[in-house]
Amino acid sequence: MMENAEPIAPVDGTGRRWMPLAMLALGAAILAIVGGYFVYSQVARSNLGDLNYYVGDDKVDGPGQQTSIFPGNLVPSLAWTDPRWADVDYVGYASVLEGFTSPAGSGLPAEPGELSPPALIRIPSIALSSTVEELAVVNYGDASSWETPKNIVGHIPTTPNPGTMGNVYLFGHLQSPVRGEGSVFRNLARVPDLLRQGEKVYVVLQNEEGAEFLYRVTKTSVVHQDDFAVLPSPEAVITMVACVPAYVYDHRLLVTGELVGVRG
Repeated sequence: MMENAEPIAPVDGTGRRWMPLAMLALGAAILAIVGGYFVYSQVARSNLGDLNYYVGDDKVDGPGQQTSIFPGNLVPSLAWTDPRWADVDYVGYASVLEGFTSPAGSGLPAEPGELSPPALIRIPSIALSSTVEELAVVNYGDASSWETPKNIVGHIPTTPNPGTMGNVYLFGHLQSPVRGEGSVFRNLARVPDLLRQGEKVYVVLQNEEGAEFLYRVTKTSVVHQDDFAVLPSPEAVITMVACVPAYVYDHRLLVTGELVGVRG
């Protein structure tokens, strides 16, 4: 027998009483987050219809109508009521879009393989300027896919190059908060609203040789990710692709434009 043994202190049950309450609170918080995300995703998907728009038959001056194209009279119509915009940004906007000529008589659209891949893209209406790189194929063993563009716009190399006949496909991120792959197309979803307000949206693609090709956006549409496909075209067009809606990313926004000018 141990005569000098210390008495055993009683077990404090306070921690055990609070643990179930903490677990309940954590579960409630997780349910609130999941429920909030579900509601947000449903609302975001319901608004995707606003991203569909077709310009119609009003086109920029066609082949042979003039020797030089001045898109949108250079100053966007939405900026006519903002003198400061015209004073500060006019020169930059004009330098991007001024001096293009009609493809007619220039040998365009060219046949596939005659022109070099894209190297730079600019869309003045949404303040976009980015390098363009060819996307490689990533092998996952049982499957393969195109690599994800990181802080750039990616060109699907099996699709045509700028200025050639067919559909030039370009991919970019609307946003990539988790993977940190950039948000080069963060303003692409603004294009339908600009078109709806009467703005003419132009895309300038510069190839590796320095030649520049002007595309006018004619249509925007949204498809589910399972329905997306890289499709050919009998005309010289460009299709820019971004994942929508934000933080859900199960649909694809397609912004399509037609070749209307060449410079250089």
